[in-house]
Parts: sequence; C-alpha cells; structure tokens
Amino acid sequence: MIKTCEELNQARVQAQLEIQTSSVVRPVILVIIYILLFRAELCDPLAAILPLLFAQVCIKLIDFFRPDSQAAQKTKDGDSTP
Repeated sequence: MIKTCEELNQARVQAQLEIQTSSVVRPVILVIIYILLFRAELCDPLAAILPLLFAQVCIKLIDFFRPDSQAAQKTKDGDSTP
C-alpha cells in the first residue's frame, strides 16, 4: 500500500488538527470539572489549584537536580574517563 504525497500531506494536516483540538479540549474539560467541584464544595479551591500552578516549576527543579544518566553510569563502572 503506497501512499501518494497528497495523501501523506492530508494525514499530516489531520494529525496536526487532532493535536490542536485535544490541547484545547483537555483544559476546558478540566476547568469544567473544577468549577463543578468548587460549586459542590467537595474540595478546597486553593488546595486544588496550587499544585497546578507550581507543577511546571517543580518538574524543572526535579530535572535540574536529577543526576545525568551517563554520569551515573560512569561512576557505577568506576571509570571516570570521558
């Protein structure tokens, strides 16, 4: 099954559209869920939103302090030469 250049281009455009749609729909659904939870008073708004605000910062800090896998492998082997 050989696809033409036009079919591949259509598939690429469709994939981009699906990605863009999901990146818009997911946050909207999340906001709707949070609004319903807050109105029903099932959770504390500050406790629910605070982790969302600092998630990216925490991920960056964890990645920054994570040891390099190659450095860990060198020290595990006992070979410190590059």
